[in-house]
Amino acid sequence: MSYYSISTFIEICKVHNLYLDNIEFINTHGGSLRVYLKHNNNYNKYYNELIDKYIQEENNLETSINSMFSKLNLWKKEMFKLINNIKKK
Repeated sequence: MSYYSISTFIEICKVHNLYLDNIEFINTHGGSLRVYLKHNNNYNKYYNELIDKYIQEENNLETSINSMFSKLNLWKKEMFKLINNIKKK
């Protein structure tokens, strides 16, 4: 089983000269994407303008997740310091 993001599909379109025409979000099985690709006749565009909104949401989610992991790593380091200080006492 694999998961591909919208950005990944856009890169696939660029490599194989395809056009990302539409995306459907399917809520079953934890959420999936159904993408509609077609042959690309316009070599300057690889996706529909409506997909810009989804790309921005995906980028915002990625930024939020990266921020969360950074905060968790800081918290982890602080906890290790605290535990080590307690052990030394």
